[in-house]
Amino acid sequence: MDRSKQHEILEKISVYEKFGSVLGLSRIRKLMGLLGDPQKDLKVIHVAGTNGKGSVCRFITEAIRSCGYSVGLFTSPYITQWRERIQLDGEMISWEDLERSSRQVFAAADRMSDEGESPTEFEVVTAIALLYFREKAPDFVVLEVGLGGRGDSTNVIEESLISVITSIHRDHTDRLGGTLPEIAREKAGIIKEGCPVVVNVEDREALKVIAMEAYEKGAPLKDMSKVKVFTEPIGAADENIFEDPEGSLPLTRFSTEIGGIRYPGIEISMAGEHQVTNAVTALGAIEILRKKGIIKLDEERFKKAMKEAVQPARFEKIGPCILDGAHNPQAMEVLAGNVGRYFPHMKPVIVLGILADKESDRMMGTAVKMSDRIIVTRAGSHRDMRPEDMAAYLEAQGISPVICEDPCRALDMAMEETGRMEQGDGDAGKTADYILITGSLYLVSRLRQKAVDLTDRSRE
Repeated sequence: MDRSKQHEILEKISVYEKFGSVLGLSRIRKLMGLLGDPQKDLKVIHVAGTNGKGSVCRFITEAIRSCGYSVGLFTSPYITQWRERIQLDGEMISWEDLERSSRQVFAAADRMSDEGESPTEFEVVTAIALLYFREKAPDFVVLEVGLGGRGDSTNVIEESLISVITSIHRDHTDRLGGTLPEIAREKAGIIKEGCPVVVNVEDREALKVIAMEAYEKGAPLKDMSKVKVFTEPIGAADENIFEDPEGSLPLTRFSTEIGGIRYPGIEISMAGEHQVTNAVTALGAIEILRKKGIIKLDEERFKKAMKEAVQPARFEKIGPCILDGAHNPQAMEVLAGNVGRYFPHMKPVIVLGILADKESDRMMGTAVKMSDRIIVTRAGSHRDMRPEDMAAYLEAQGISPVICEDPCRALDMAMEETGRMEQGDGDAGKTADYILITGSLYLVSRLRQKAVDLTDRSRE
């Protein structure tokens, strides 16, 4: 398919952005009804949570695939290509399949519009994914919630094999509520009658809300926060890691026991202790499937899949850059912990872009603990916090940030600070050891390919 046709498909989908992001299931139910309710034919593992749900989805998907099953994955947002959002057995939806599924969804959406109500963009994308999965008939589908849970369009499913809730933190408070119990109630909305629930939530009040929802729906709950995990000490990265384009972060190794079944020596490539938490959450779901006889686990292939599972833009090293889509205060604190753990004697220059509707003061307060070299830029969304406003806060903290409206230029400036631009004089003028790109998945998405290209050029 030629590029103009590809662009046309995505442009038609983006038309629905004008209807905003509106929670509620009435529109998606009507849309799916017009399409023959394809979601009813799918075996779904449904994943919600403030942070970590993308990584948990990836661990679950790869673990099940390693057992020889076909798995569909619906996730958001995308990092490099739009089609990443809809995958089957590790492959993005083809342009031809996207066109065919989109055409059917557009026709149904037009019928709704003629009756005075149009679906939102996320509802359209969800419908495309579910229709595609019904056509391809995978053994399982892993659905990542877009926002909240109760009123999210993925919650159009009426039953699931397992509902997973990864974490509860303050985010999207204007939509989900200002307290952790209120937010937990929205996330717990994905729990279905009699369907098992896997949860890994630290806050006890939030957990009580989820447990009550599970109890009222007769849904057995597995609390993974009570599972004992032994994680081998995570050492610092090699001091020359950023001089080697192929250099990688150390593997993390842990052991645990779930439901009487030992999981010794699990290795994961996704960096950070928080990814151990995500992996253990995924293991809770896998163990339920195994105990029910829904899947058969091959230990060797399973371990290989857990080790090879990767999620772009989650503390990801590309050449001299670390990319992390930390987009709320809790995620930024986790990032700061990882920076201190892996690079205790190295200083980053931070390329920072934040959305205005986040708790930006707390996020920037954590950023200044990581470095005094910060370039503030646009994140790449209509909800951007202005770089000038970010700079004003940082200056009040005694930091002298650099303002650069263009994210690509901001990355070039960061490269200069690390002495890696071709026109530079090696280490002359070097003020940082590596580049940390963070604050928003929008920003990381925009800069990831540029980081790849710059790294590829350094290999030549």
